[in-house]
Amino acid sequence: MRQVMKKRMILVMAAAIMAAAGCGTGDVATKTINTSADETESKDSEEEVSSRELNSEDRDGSAKAYEIKTPVQNPYTWQEYTVTLPEEWIGRCIIEENESGFSIYQKASYEKNDATGYVCGFFHVKEPVEYDHGKMIIAYTDDGTLYYLAQPTDVPCDTDDEQTAGEYIRMCQQVPQLKNSLSINASGVHANADEYMLPTSSILKLDPEVLAGLSDNGLWIARNEIYARHGRQFANDYLQQYFNRCTWYKGEILPREFQENLLNRIEKDNLQLLNAAEKEYDRQHPYPKTYEASETAAVDLNGDGRADEITYQVSEQNSGEFLCEIIVNGETYSANELSCSQEDMVMTNPAMDFFFISDILENDGMLEVAVVDEGPSEDPITYFFQYDGALSCIGQVPGIPFGEMNGGFNGFNGMGNITGQSTTDLIETACLQDNRWYDGTNIIDLGIPWRDFLPSFSHALYEDLPVYCEWDVMSATTVIPAQEEVFFLGTDTKQWILVKGKDGSQGYMLVEDGTIAQLGKPAQQVFSDLRFFD
Repeated sequence: MRQVMKKRMILVMAAAIMAAAGCGTGDVATKTINTSADETESKDSEEEVSSRELNSEDRDGSAKAYEIKTPVQNPYTWQEYTVTLPEEWIGRCIIEENESGFSIYQKASYEKNDATGYVCGFFHVKEPVEYDHGKMIIAYTDDGTLYYLAQPTDVPCDTDDEQTAGEYIRMCQQVPQLKNSLSINASGVHANADEYMLPTSSILKLDPEVLAGLSDNGLWIARNEIYARHGRQFANDYLQQYFNRCTWYKGEILPREFQENLLNRIEKDNLQLLNAAEKEYDRQHPYPKTYEASETAAVDLNGDGRADEITYQVSEQNSGEFLCEIIVNGETYSANELSCSQEDMVMTNPAMDFFFISDILENDGMLEVAVVDEGPSEDPITYFFQYDGALSCIGQVPGIPFGEMNGGFNGFNGMGNITGQSTTDLIETACLQDNRWYDGTNIIDLGIPWRDFLPSFSHALYEDLPVYCEWDVMSATTVIPAQEEVFFLGTDTKQWILVKGKDGSQGYMLVEDGTIAQLGKPAQQVFSDLRFFD
């Protein structure tokens, strides 16, 4: 039994990795700002098998009758769907159809163990399905039809046979490749719906309850993507670069030339709902706040019901060093002398004009004072302090996680996570999102092995690039065709980079000593405009 359980656990983890595989499309994230029209941005088998009816639960949650369809043809077509199955699936998979879509099973598991071996399914509905980690909206039409890709979140295959289990894993790894081959023969189809924060905000009225589940960053992106659908450009660099990565985005209209009459009634109503949701979010989450160094912040730092007075001052000494002082209730603390999570705090180039009050963990009753050292080479660090009768440093975060100094992206979720920024020189000098965690005592680095690139400028890809569906050379492969715009989405900071083309193709690239391993060529011969900075 332990052996079987161990196999199942391995497959659970494998399935989780597959669900996030790179050979497909995806992305999201992002803050609140002003909501006036002028300030939009800110903020199966080949042999014959008799068909039979199965009473089963449909992958969208409703009771449906399934019919097994064989032999499987390639490409496979069901109603308006057409997909090209990987060649190795022919003879190894079974497809079930029903009135809403079709599901693909591994044949070996399906025939041995009462219809297990579910690999993936495609279905369409008229109403959004309840959120589920195993379901991804991949397209929608102007008449409100929603198209979903469903994948298992458990291990529905024969785990007693290692060969069968290995084949199942490989099939799941190739689901993104299958998704990329999908075509939908219907009018008014909008593909790559997984690139949207709220895919149907132009055709369906938004549900306030759904909006209540979004962060300020999510609301900010959702509001501005309504404008982005119509080709509006953005003065905010974060927004512009974020939408540039989306296959559907064509930024052709300058902000000042955008006409509100391009929006339909539903979009205008949804903008009002989003504006209201942003204001409500700000009301419920008043921090972080920025203060000028000349200001005195009067806030309750330790939850004792009394306001504490905080000021911050920086002065340069004759030695050329800086004296950074935080004054709380008249008592002065030298920031340089406070140990910061077992690291010495050295302010080499402190930001003199401002400080912050944050609320990293909203349920602990504590607020934090934060100050910034801009560093010797524009690699800033933000230091955080708490006060409970005396001031102490609780840790540091690379970069500046405050929205107004971070392109509008708020790095706090109120539940202990802080998103800062670090840099990498793996293929070029680029900024990454860097997550830290406050455990109630100190801000710590959890050592998460994967980091997302901040939205950044595109590069031209000079030739077809073979890529992996996972950051593993044993995983399935696909090809990103040569094109004028490709984007780097994420990295392990050591040798793997997730690359996405403007055409929606994407996958993992292996970089070794500046060489693209799949091609055996230096990166500069494969991509344009790669830049390194001291």
